Amino acid sequence: MSRNLRQSMPLVTEFIDALREHFPPAEVNAAIRAGMDGQQTFWASEGGIEIGARWQPNPVAAEAEAARAVLWATAAAQRDCQRERQPQRNARGGADDRCR
Repeated sequence: MSRNLRQSMPLVTEFIDALREHFPPAEVNAAIRAGMDGQQTFWASEGGIEIGARWQPNPVAAEAEAARAVLWATAAAQRDCQRERQPQRNARGGADDRCR
């Protein structure tokens, strides 16, 4: 961060410095630069100053992720059912091996 931003955003500065201590500084700096260039990799706000690019949710991706979660849960339930399958009796008294 430039000296002026470091002075204007002391909490953000402290956080970024801590990131640089725990992660490779080059990677932290690259993420910040990409955010400053408009990519959704870094955004910070302090004292009315905003830098970087805010994360914008992608409604298509969110819907696809929700659909994957439903499919995963359905597949997991089917696997559990197959493992624990106990033949059920249908209305006519015959075996019905569908999972319930």
